[in-house]
Amino acid sequence: MPSRKLLLKMSKIKVFSASYNSHRFCVNCAESVSRQTLLPAEHFYIDDCSTDDTHRWMNEISSAISKKYPLTMAMNQGINGRKYKLLNLYEYILKCDDDDIICVLDGDDWLATDDALEKISDAYSDPAIRYAYTNWKYSHNNELGISKKIPGVNWNPYTNPWITSAMSTFRAIEFRNIPFENFLRWDYKWFTMGCDQAYVLPILWKIRQETGTYESVKFIDEPLYVYQFTENPNKPRNNNDGGMRMDAHNSVTFIKNRGYIR
Repeated sequence: MPSRKLLLKMSKIKVFSASYNSHRFCVNCAESVSRQTLLPAEHFYIDDCSTDDTHRWMNEISSAISKKYPLTMAMNQGINGRKYKLLNLYEYILKCDDDDIICVLDGDDWLATDDALEKISDAYSDPAIRYAYTNWKYSHNNELGISKKIPGVNWNPYTNPWITSAMSTFRAIEFRNIPFENFLRWDYKWFTMGCDQAYVLPILWKIRQETGTYESVKFIDEPLYVYQFTENPNKPRNNNDGGMRMDAHNSVTFIKNRGYIR
């Protein structure tokens, strides 16, 4: 009978990272994955029309990392403009197997511990688990973030506070089974802000509708993810003109008010 460690090595964890102008952080992101005690089947890192040196920095470290596992780099060169996180994630998952475990790690964030993916894999050793998330901490002060355990079956992902954020992981089929209309905003274009809630909320809503509980959702109460919060000017909270902040606010408000589209 295979050992537990061998069974873990057979898991199909795939890390997805979307990045825009993250040259100051992309190496931290990629190297935090390469240090894992359980390596992923792939780390897919997409540079979404960056105007900085993100792609050059990633190229410099890719050859060393790729000796351990596939570090697949893609570059959206902007022929039709930026795709943003959600559409890039959607197109990636179309290429994945249903039972792949997708770990979403933003291109300017990083894993907090070297055994983060092993703990994720442990969670999915229970075949009933469909979505798993962890606690996280801020990069600038190490304070814990907002993630908490879902308090009970009456918790509604659309009407209750957002508590199921990074690290976001799910079986690929859970994302694939969400009607893509849930990913489109008021003008029928793909969400460019509020992307996490655009896919996490419908996944959780569908799980509760199908099972009546959240028993197939796992919360790991450890900060396994570092959230880069203050230093990247390309994040909505740091955008000086306020346009991105307003877009993010409007997107999340729209998602929560609209609810799940069947």
